Amino acid sequence: MLALIRAAIKTLPEDYAEVFILREYDGLSYAEIAEVTGESLANVKVRIYRAKQKIRETLAPYLADLSKFV
Repeated sequence: MLALIRAAIKTLPEDYAEVFILREYDGLSYAEIAEVTGESLANVKVRIYRAKQKIRETLAPYLADLSKFV
């Protein structure tokens, strides 16, 4: 599963991947991410939301396959 998540992150545009990694892996707050990246807080929130959305879309077929075995 981790390999699938890593692969999904690699498909993201760089600016989406950056904020997603800073939030989910490094544990930074939205404000800290805005400071680090030089983006507005609103942009950071939107990019993280869209990154999660794209990751869900990418992983959906794999998760559907896994649910057949549960």
